Amino acid sequence: LEMFGLIVRLYYDTTAISWLVPALLGEQDLEIKTNVSDGVMPSECFLFFDLSKPGANRRKNGIFFPKDLEVGFLPAGLFPRLVGNAVKWAQETNGLNDNWIATKSHAHLAFGKDDFTMDLHEAINCIKLTIHAQWPTGVFNRFLAISRKAIKEFLGDRLSVTGLIKYEEENAYVDMVRLGLQTQDDREENVYSKTSAETRFKINRKLITLAEIRATCPQWTFPDQL
Repeated sequence: LEMFGLIVRLYYDTTAISWLVPALLGEQDLEIKTNVSDGVMPSECFLFFDLSKPGANRRKNGIFFPKDLEVGFLPAGLFPRLVGNAVKWAQETNGLNDNWIATKSHAHLAFGKDDFTMDLHEAINCIKLTIHAQWPTGVFNRFLAISRKAIKEFLGDRLSVTGLIKYEEENAYVDMVRLGLQTQDDREENVYSKTSAETRFKINRKLITLAEIRATCPQWTFPDQL
């Protein structure tokens, strides 16, 4: 059970042995606190889950709309597993402090010095990450790796996960890998990694360049992309 994140031993209390069982968590009112300075703006992204082999059911142009997300699939037992595994990694990199929170649909943790929250959005089959770090890709990629591992243990190859950034101006979501907004390693593995900044995408009958999309989320891009 501990191996799969179904139960997690908590080490912050050295006077007793404590365990977290994510599946038994309830809801509670939350007052979110962070350990970062006011000068760091939070970065938001989404992990979208659907029943397909990795990459098989993605929109070809990397643009998703809410209706596309509604047909995904986020198993009821997956979020607690991700909370458990995220708590385990938080302890390995930072230790749990007085600010950590975990509920049925929300968690507030830190990987190293970078705080983040994870929220369950069942209506669009997503988990929303809000990361309080100047460069949020480190937290995102660790959480993506945790998600892929949990999926493999839970459903094998029947479930895929796609990282998305919301393009607020058009109420659309951008596939981070397809548009080169993720890490160098992931970009090297997909055919869209060398997409020109002047490439245009049709969103709500408008032609918008990749450069314009990247300009709305500079914290997710590499310096040579800006």
